[in-house]
Amino acid sequence: MPFSAFPPDAETVFFIFMRDIKKILLFVLVATVVVLAVYKGRFFMRSHPNVLLISIDTCRPDHLSCYGHSSLTTPNIDELARDGTLFETVISPIPTTLPSHCSMMTGTIPPYHGVHSNLVCQLRDSNVTLAELLQQQGYTTGATIGAFVLNRQFGIAQGFQSYDDIQEGARKAKDVNRSAFKWLEEHRKEPFFLFLHYYDPHLSYDPPEPFASQFDGAPYDGEIAYVDHCIGQIINRLKKLGLYDSTLIIITSDHGEGLGEHGEDGHGYFVYHSTTKVPLIIKWPNSKKPLRVMEKVGLTDIAPTILSTVGLECSEDMLGLDLSTYVSSQGEHPPERGFYSESFEATAYGCAPLLSMESSEWKYIHCPKPELYNVEDDPKELTNVEGTQPAKSRLLKDSLQSLLNERVRLQDQVSLDSESVAKLESLGYVGGRVKESFDLDSDAEDPKDFHRVYNLIDKANVCLKTRDYSRAQSLCGQILAERNDIGKAYSMLGIIASKRNRLDLAEVHYKKASELDPTSPEPYEALGNLYSQQKLHEKALANYRKAIQLSEKSSGDNGSNTKAFSPRAQINPIKIMVQYRLADTLFHLKRFDEAAIEIKRVLDNGILAKTQKEFTEKFADLYYKLGISLLRTDKPKEAAEVLNEVLKFKPNHPAARKALAEANAQK
Repeated sequence: MPFSAFPPDAETVFFIFMRDIKKILLFVLVATVVVLAVYKGRFFMRSHPNVLLISIDTCRPDHLSCYGHSSLTTPNIDELARDGTLFETVISPIPTTLPSHCSMMTGTIPPYHGVHSNLVCQLRDSNVTLAELLQQQGYTTGATIGAFVLNRQFGIAQGFQSYDDIQEGARKAKDVNRSAFKWLEEHRKEPFFLFLHYYDPHLSYDPPEPFASQFDGAPYDGEIAYVDHCIGQIINRLKKLGLYDSTLIIITSDHGEGLGEHGEDGHGYFVYHSTTKVPLIIKWPNSKKPLRVMEKVGLTDIAPTILSTVGLECSEDMLGLDLSTYVSSQGEHPPERGFYSESFEATAYGCAPLLSMESSEWKYIHCPKPELYNVEDDPKELTNVEGTQPAKSRLLKDSLQSLLNERVRLQDQVSLDSESVAKLESLGYVGGRVKESFDLDSDAEDPKDFHRVYNLIDKANVCLKTRDYSRAQSLCGQILAERNDIGKAYSMLGIIASKRNRLDLAEVHYKKASELDPTSPEPYEALGNLYSQQKLHEKALANYRKAIQLSEKSSGDNGSNTKAFSPRAQINPIKIMVQYRLADTLFHLKRFDEAAIEIKRVLDNGILAKTQKEFTEKFADLYYKLGISLLRTDKPKEAAEVLNEVLKFKPNHPAARKALAEANAQK
């Protein structure tokens, strides 16, 4: 028997004791790790507060009661302002929805991020967005969008892990809230960045009850009041979840609304303060100190402010500044600086752009007939003193030129298919392919002189939306009586003729539109659709191919773009949709080899997400035609793989099932 220092019973007790000690130590170690992890998570959430960014589309600050409006339009926003900082004068760099939100998300101006219009631009991957920076630092990022104009296909979704957009039109604020409530409940325990976009104050103004009755005769105010009500619901939900105090909350807008000032009912054409001034209210985390800031700030300051507040470094590309210095213990304010604004809308019709630079007191608008306003004494910008203040004009013009020299990055535009254009026009966006030019010596027509014709185009487009074709035709006649070189008018006449089944006349109008704008793919796409409708497939093919060729040239996706900042090839919606129609035409002509090639090109593009819902609703037919094309070109194995995909998502597709049986029999 081996020697033991302990009696048998004592030895047993010792080993049991040591075994239990190990278990206790292991338990303490695991508990310590768990406690540290929880502490680390809570510390991260304290040092990196949640962020809620709310954008109210088309919202003039002077129609919010906290900015002095005579009616009580925004009691909930007013209450938030009493808990935070209200900035009296905030300048948007562009009075258009998509480009302005790109500036909001990147902290840069349109000459840098490259988005100048809703109709022909996408935010390129070379831009670094707020959502990307926050996600990289552990934030859960989500967005709920109120209108198609901010659909993910336009590049604005970069960095968002969840991006709830819509495929056409717009939705009410209550529907935005429904999505937001669900998202907040799912991510309440995580550090998050949530972006909410409310579209309701945009034309046409149609507030729901009781706001329609409460603001009878002032529907624009009624829409703002309705959105305020919905924002109040979001704030109450944050309070219920225990998140309100610790969350950084920012309420702003992309641009204002003309409401008849300077002859502009809507926005996007001019760069006066009626459309470039926006509200900005910031409720800081764990702070309830009311403050009103009188100094001028910019929409581009939002991204740097958020990043600084959550303890992160700003991107070196950002032009904006950190506004949290106004409430910091040091009390340092951003230095005196200039603020840039632009509108390229009139360049689609051969006019010069409007480029603005303003200081705290003066505002200069560069165009063939330049303008200068003392915005402190003349806030409505009614008295142009450019002729009497040449030194002020020259100083601001030099500042404008210096900024452009530093910031301009010329980028290729994209083309939208007719369906996407129709969706944007249904939201009131008209115009064409803007011309990106920053030449301050341009001798093109001044946009002020073209504005009457532009308004006629806008009204004609509204009539098309409401199917008032007689009125639309009359307005197109007025447009062409003043300017017979407006291709957009002929395109609208083509639509009217097509709706009236005057296909021969529609062909004439679309051809005229293509002659007036030979670089635009849209008229050729329309002609292709027209010929396809008449089963003139060869003519349809020729026009679809021309549209694809022009769209490649306009978007620079032909492999010739070698700019250092250029990202990977961007989605080109018109090319995708026209390729689909081209493939469909080839399929009907039984030219299956060519059809398969075109279908594969469409399916290879990243815009076609293959979620079950999207596949079922949009792409089963496309995959079915690919399967048939492969089958008819003696590729039964490939055909079977594709047809199996169709049946995976649409099991009750009898034609696909029959074709699959044929493919399996041939393998």
